[in-house]
Formats: sequence, C-alpha cells, structure tokens
Amino acid sequence: MPAPVARADSGLVLWAGTVRTASLAERIAAAATAGYSAISLSPHDYRLARSSGMSDTDIRSSVADAGLQVSCFDPFTKWLPRWEPPADFPAAALSFLDADESDFLRAAEAVGAVSMTVFEPFGVHWPEDVLAAGLASISDRAAGCGIRVNVEFIPFLGIADLAAAWRLVQLSGAVSAGIVLDTWHYFRGAPDDGLLAAIPGNRIGAVQVSDAAREPCGDLETDCLHHRLPAGDGAFPLDRLLRVLEASGGLHQVGPEIFSTAFDRRPAMVNAQHAMQGLEPWAAATARQAA
Repeated sequence: MPAPVARADSGLVLWAGTVRTASLAERIAAAATAGYSAISLSPHDYRLARSSGMSDTDIRSSVADAGLQVSCFDPFTKWLPRWEPPADFPAAALSFLDADESDFLRAAEAVGAVSMTVFEPFGVHWPEDVLAAGLASISDRAAGCGIRVNVEFIPFLGIADLAAAWRLVQLSGAVSAGIVLDTWHYFRGAPDDGLLAAIPGNRIGAVQVSDAAREPCGDLETDCLHHRLPAGDGAFPLDRLLRVLEASGGLHQVGPEIFSTAFDRRPAMVNAQHAMQGLEPWAAATARQAA
C-alpha cells in the first residue's frame, strides 16, 4: 500500500524554524504574502496561541482564511520507552519537546495538520528493534487521527543519518511512515545520493531546505540551530539534491527551514520573502510533480 502524501504538495511550506521568533499572526501573514501554501506549527506555538486567547477554531480559521493549511505539527519526541533529558539540557529547549502523546495528537488534529515529525532528542542510540516498535506504535495511533508520521534524522543525535532513518522506517512495517529530508542534516551528516535515489519518493514525507557555509560555524549543534542560510547563499550542492528528489518523486511538503540568529532579528515577512527567492527551482519542480 503506498504511503499517503500530505495535501500541501502543490506549493511550498513555510517551516516554523524560518520564522521562529514571530507570532502566529505574523507567520500567517508572511506565508500568505510571500506565496507559500502552508505553514508548520509546533506544540510550543500551539500553547502560545491558546494562551493568547485563541481557540482551536480561531487557530484553524486564521490559517484557512489566509488560504493556507497546517501541513505539519512538529516535533514529537515521547515515542520511545524512556524520555529522560540530561541534567544539563537547557530548560527553555524542553518546552519545544515535552508534549505528551495525547495532548500532541489532540492539538495536531485540532489545527488540521496532515503530518507530524518524530526524532530522538537526547543523543541516545536505541537498539533498532526498540526504535522500530516505537515508530510502528505512534504511526498506528496517529493514523487514527488522519496524520502521517515522518522520522527526522539529525547528525548529532540518536538517529543520525538517512540510512538509519530508512532502516527504521522499513523495520517498523508502518506503511504510512516516511522520512523528513532536512538538507542541513543531510549534507552535514552522511549524504548518500545513491541511497536517496533508491528510496521510493512517497516515503520522503517532507523536504526542509536550507544552505550553509562550506565548514560548520562552531560545533554541529551550534551551526544547525544558529547559522543556516537560505538556499543559494551557501555551499551545499542543492541543485544536485533537487535532481535526485525530482527523479524519485520525493518532493513533498517542500519549504525553507532556516534556523538562523540573523533571521531571528528580522521581521517574519522579510525572512519568508528572502527564503522564497532561492526556492524557485524547488517550487517549479514541486509543481511539476504535483501536476
């Protein structure tokens, strides 16, 4: 059975990291004005919106009234047997990771998300059978809410590269599970174009695009969270990657995910428009695939 593909495939997604300091209203306005078709939201974003007085209906209506949808609710990290942050883990970061499953799925369904992302958050290298069982379990429960689960690999954490993520998806037996291909994670980790070309395109559930300098700025985590660049402003061979993904039919939920301290200081509208400039080839290829 082929894996479902999220409805945002005909356009680009403004991933939350690109506008991470903006309010929901600012993100929606930026995405709609700059020509995106969808946004992503995190449990932290959802809690902030609710605490500001918005109801679930308000959130969903504000997105829909702008001609957008919530393509992904991201991230979910409590899908493994233990969730134990290291003693020195930043408390502020935990607010982005600490949603319980029932709250997460209820909120994702409430905002109309069609997918969700899971990853291993603390650098624990679980046995593959444990990872596979966890993915199968959460995929089954999310499917009951109409939500697809995608695994994100991160080179400095417990699921480090594309090969590990693909093995996990296969071992899980979850027919709807897919992979998030974040270009920073891919090129700063263990890029393997041959493997990527061999993975069925419908198993690439989302593509998050960013660029970066030839060498990391600081350690990998610092470079990842503070020094990403828009497509075309760095050294990643993004054109090569685009060709591989287009050939396999793997262009789903494509959009910029630019964690950047420089972006944090600018208005969401500026960031959304700047990020869009380097994505014209990706938008054209995504439209061709959807046609």
